Amino acid sequence: MQDRRDLELDQLRKDILAWRAAHQESSMQIVVAREGMRFSLPSLAPMEYKASTWLQDFIDTLSLYKEESVLLDRILSKTREICNADAGSFYLVEGDELVFAYSHNDPLFPTAGANKSAYVNMRLPITEESIAGYAAATGAPLNIPDVHELPPGVPYMFNDSFDKKTGYHTHSMLTLPILDREKNVLA
Repeated sequence: MQDRRDLELDQLRKDILAWRAAHQESSMQIVVAREGMRFSLPSLAPMEYKASTWLQDFIDTLSLYKEESVLLDRILSKTREICNADAGSFYLVEGDELVFAYSHNDPLFPTAGANKSAYVNMRLPITEESIAGYAAATGAPLNIPDVHELPPGVPYMFNDSFDKKTGYHTHSMLTLPILDREKNVLA
């Protein structure tokens, strides 16, 4: 602070020294500067940079699988791990609809197959009226912190019929369209 007098700075320095004496385990360094003083921060050693290989390793692992269901399972598992999500789904584009293809939902089916019938024959039109439909129609990702508190004016809405049917409580959604090289939505 530039508007402090030297006496105030001396008292501040004494208070800091007393605090440091009481908190010896603290490694915090405090400097009180006066007019005309110069000080420099210690130079930091350059950080070592090591490129991450997890993505390439993951892609290499995916190349081992030929079945669509296994690929979707692995991609969904990794996506949920990255997002720390308890559930996730894939919809595939079929004509002008999104067809439910694959799902993980730890609270609903902690064991293989339990409650999976809730997902059978789910289809959504590719329109901007639903969250997944919007992402597919526009090719734009959506990151919605609370599906029950959508921003005013958005063209899509949250359909809670699945939650009512299963007892699951959807809170947040990250909806990402998967595009091919020509920017056509695949899932």
